[in-house]
Amino acid sequence: MKLLSASMIAAVLVAGATSVRAEDTEAVVPLLQGSYFALAGGLNATTDGNALDLNRVPQAIKFKFHEGPAISVSGGYKLGIGLRTELEGSYRTNGVKDFDLNTNPLTGHQSDISFMANMLYDINTGTRVTPYLGAGIGVSMVSWKKFANASSAQIINSGSSSTKFAIQAIGGFAVAIAPQWETTVDFRYKGSNGHSFAGVQAVDSITGYKLRDMTIMVGLRYAFDTQTRATAVR
Repeated sequence: MKLLSASMIAAVLVAGATSVRAEDTEAVVPLLQGSYFALAGGLNATTDGNALDLNRVPQAIKFKFHEGPAISVSGGYKLGIGLRTELEGSYRTNGVKDFDLNTNPLTGHQSDISFMANMLYDINTGTRVTPYLGAGIGVSMVSWKKFANASSAQIINSGSSSTKFAIQAIGGFAVAIAPQWETTVDFRYKGSNGHSFAGVQAVDSITGYKLRDMTIMVGLRYAFDTQTRATAVR
């Protein structure tokens, strides 16, 4: 399953973050707690999206996309036991390549605005590096804009959009760089099913589209409160 694959990738990220070893030194490590705010940006890859085309026999069809940018804004609260609750808003955009075969090229792009409620767990390593794992639920608002075929004939109504339930898996690590500041690197796999888009002609309408996003994000996190403690920093 794709979600299982995402979890495996997250585990690799965590293992990579904790495997680095250097000479231990005694230092004060800021332990972020309480409320925080974060910004992140990165690269999003949308996997082949399964859908149904009302103008095809059989109806099954796949859309393929180029990689594209992604940004996110989040805010949350970290509990003393390592759990974090978080609200996240994100934006992703990907240009469409073709459908089914590369002999059916398309132009246009897909936009994805998502709002997610996440639950994450920080793994305390006693160092400046803190791996984390998590999951989220929410909604994805997906828009298809200027989808046109090789002869530049538009096939989907420009701005046709669909909002559906979404889930995501998260894995990554944070590195303390200053009091109240961390850098973050993580991988997010998000899925959302059942999207529909209106065709310029009724027979070109798309239904049952399955969104699958794989996103690598690099960001900054600011905590409004910290604790400190002396510990061996690797």
